[in-house]
Formats: sequence, structure tokens, C-alpha cells
Amino acid sequence: TSDVSWTSSIPVSYTCRTWGFHTLYAYAKDAAGNVSAAKTATVRVGPVDGIIVPGPGKTGPALSDALKALNFALGLEIPTAADILNGDVAPLVNGVPHPDGKIDLGDVIVILRKVVGL
Repeated sequence: TSDVSWTSSIPVSYTCRTWGFHTLYAYAKDAAGNVSAAKTATVRVGPVDGIIVPGPGKTGPALSDALKALNFALGLEIPTAADILNGDVAPLVNGVPHPDGKIDLGDVIVILRKVVGL
């Protein structure tokens, strides 16, 4: 309760130093110094671009990304955390990716549509 990080105002932002899934913890302290139980939220920090196979100057997914995603979806390969961070681009809600923590056929379709320009 005596930590210098306590502030009397609500922080408007927090910067994560790495990409990935991060669990943030929020506490409140009253005037008497009592600290609340933590409230938590897990957030995803990083790109949602469909680029699973990186390459110099690559700005969008290519057929190699769709094929790699298909291997993951079929269980032929195990994706790394970085693969999931980049390749988990589905489901789409009003055209916006809402990652669900896995690469499945929905992600393959979204990546393939982007590759062929649909």
C-alpha cells in the first residue's frame, strides 16, 4: 500500500513492452489505505495482419501464409505464439478481426481472401 506507483487519478493508458497476450491487473485503494481485490483483463497486443511467414518488405499475406495457416488448422503443424499473434485473424465482426486464440479454417479463409483480393 505504500508503493510509489499508486496514483490518485485513473491512468489513461498503459504500454506493454512486448507483443502477445498480457493480463493487466487493476486495484483501488481507499483513503484509509485499504486495497481492493484485483480486477483483471487479458488483452492481446500485436498485429492482426495474416503474415505468418515473414519476408523482407512484406506488407500483406501471401499464398505461403494461407498454406501455413491451413497446416495449422488441420493439425499438421503446431503454431508458435508469434504464428497465432499474426495468423489469428478470424472471426471477422463487421469486417474487423476478433481473434479467438487459435488458427482454424476461418483464419485460413480470411487470409486466402486477402491474398486473392476478395
